[in-house]
Amino acid sequence: MSAKETGTPSEGVVVPHRPGPMSMRVWGFGAGAGVGWALAIVLMAGLRQKMGYANIPAPFQGVAVTMIVIGVMALAFMGFAGMVSIQ
Repeated sequence: MSAKETGTPSEGVVVPHRPGPMSMRVWGFGAGAGVGWALAIVLMAGLRQKMGYANIPAPFQGVAVTMIVIGVMALAFMGFAGMVSIQ
């Protein structure tokens, strides 16, 4: 069955984009995700540098303490959920 028979675009077909309020939401979510990711990476880099000077028990050194810190950071970032409403 060809694309003309099914009414769906075939591979390689570009669907035209219509600018409007939905595209602004997409750009907003994309920019917010990028800023959030960059913030998390910068915070993690700073915390890993500080952990180098801390007295961490041997079983928790390396990946273990990193996973614990990431979990705490995830809980902190979840506190921001719903703070900004995009309509």
